[in-house]
Amino acid sequence: MKTEHACIDTTYRVARPSSALLGLHASDTDRYPGEFSDGQRQRISSARALNPDLIVCDKPVSTLTPTGGKRQRAQWTVPPSTVSIWGFLLLNAVVLLGSLLQVSIGFGLGLIAAPVLAVVEPTLVPVVNLLLAVGITSAVLVQDGTHLDLRGAGWALTGRVPGTLAGAALVALLPARPLAFLVVAMVVFGVLATVWGFRPRPTRKAVVVAGAMSGLMGTATSIGGPPMAMMWQQFAGPRLRSTMGAFFLVGSAMSLTALTISGSVDLHNLRYALFLAPAAALGVLLARPIGKHLDVHHTRVAAMTLALAGATILLVQQFV
Repeated sequence: MKTEHACIDTTYRVARPSSALLGLHASDTDRYPGEFSDGQRQRISSARALNPDLIVCDKPVSTLTPTGGKRQRAQWTVPPSTVSIWGFLLLNAVVLLGSLLQVSIGFGLGLIAAPVLAVVEPTLVPVVNLLLAVGITSAVLVQDGTHLDLRGAGWALTGRVPGTLAGAALVALLPARPLAFLVVAMVVFGVLATVWGFRPRPTRKAVVVAGAMSGLMGTATSIGGPPMAMMWQQFAGPRLRSTMGAFFLVGSAMSLTALTISGSVDLHNLRYALFLAPAAALGVLLARPIGKHLDVHHTRVAAMTLALAGATILLVQQFV
């Protein structure tokens, strides 16, 4: 017991200049550690660590309260404790549909899933979609890699670099609400671009500019497909899918690197990506057998309608 009192007494002497901030008083030297609250014990431990020769951090969650420990374990339950079971099922459904369309027609994951992710759990945008896109586009390259336009993808990735840096800065600086508005704007832009049917000539300069726009949009909102879909829409199915797949595989990795450096990637995002990965994998597996029976025009119209519906819900949510 003397040792325990000595620890508290040492704590108070070390932390005396900031005792008011730590919530300690002279009488605290007569109290046992178990008599302090959780918050007080944390502040005492911090005070004892001032100017140490060595700090050993062992079992960082072992001293959590029963409630805190339960919350920590709940982070890894399925569904995660931050969403309802219905919200989790909805996320799986849109990821499955988005990955199916991404493999079948070359786009769809970001356009369809991003608005829904932003509605159910705003902190998942854009990181979770980008993480899932890496796996999905890798599958596309395995299937259609022989049709890849390597030169075109290379020039587009050249433009993606500055766009990625700008997009990462937006994610780091913008609060959740402006970022939600940006997601809505990107969906509307993608839909209008597809309906309008604008067909720019895929010159080197145009491809670089489109790559920069895709990098900005994709890194900030995970919706980077529309600029490249417009630029390469004259490509046949396998060539379009493989070229866009290569661009988005490398581009998503670039975006994730920039977001990680800016501090926008955390365990929360990684956990959700892990939980949603089976739905993405199922979409990839179903894409080929189902894609053979899909009418490309009607599928695009349906995808645009779903994307607009999700964006509309997201927009309304910002004013409710």
